[in-house]
Parts: sequence; C-alpha cells; structure tokens
Amino acid sequence: MLRLFDHDLAELQRNFGITISRSVSFLAAPAFAAAMLRQQVLGTIPVGRRGLLIAEVPVRAGAELVGAGAGNVHEPDRARVIAVHRNATGTLELPPAPDQVLADGDLLIVLATRAGLRRVRDLSAGPLAATPAGHDAHPAGGTGR
Repeated sequence: MLRLFDHDLAELQRNFGITISRSVSFLAAPAFAAAMLRQQVLGTIPVGRRGLLIAEVPVRAGAELVGAGAGNVHEPDRARVIAVHRNATGTLELPPAPDQVLADGDLLIVLATRAGLRRVRDLSAGPLAATPAGHDAHPAGGTGR
C-alpha cells in the first residue's frame, strides 16, 4: 500500500499496478465513530468503501441479551459475535455456539458496521443505560458537568 499525495506520485500507482489506495481519514472514521459510541474498539477492517469494527461490548444486568443465545446478536451484513469472554468462568469461546446463553457480565467481541455496533450496544445495555430522547440522565438538580 502506498499513500499518495499529488499527481506525480499517483503516476507510480499506474506504473506499478497498485490497485488499492486508502485515505487515512477513511480508515480512521469507523474507530472515531465507535469511540463516540463509547465502545472499546479493538481494530478496524476496511472492506470496499466501508469499514468494519472489531469491538468489545459488555452485557449489562437487565439487558435484553441476558438469557438470550449469542446467535440473537447476528444481523446479516451488520453484526456478528465472533467471541464471548465468559464472566462466570473466565473462559473465551471462539466462536460461541449460536444457542449459547449470554449472562450478565459476559464480554462480547463483535465484528460490526457502525450501525450494527450501535444495535449490539443497545441490546447489551441494562435498563438504566437507556433514557428517553430529550431527557437528562442525571438526577434532579444535577448538571452532569
């Protein structure tokens, strides 16, 4: 791979048959977006014009995923659990069985698009994590600043 900044260097691309070039901002955008979602992004994978994220997502108490199978996270072209770190045993299931039940405290390792990661985050968050739009998540009188 070669970073190209001007027309003269781009000429190298044609002469040497370099067929792939990547924009630094394109490669960084998925990790930046995931950081804004407060997810622990382990890496990004450029795929065509999109970026996939590899991220850690904890399963919180009371989350929709508690008691559900790991396969419930799967959404074609958006999200897939590739590993589960079991809180109760400290073991890593790579890959987890789709019917393997998830528990509070398990840590999901997911491969997802930004939208897919957002969905997994919502499914794994406990009931206190979600607040209605336009409402402050801080106690009365608190500003959160």
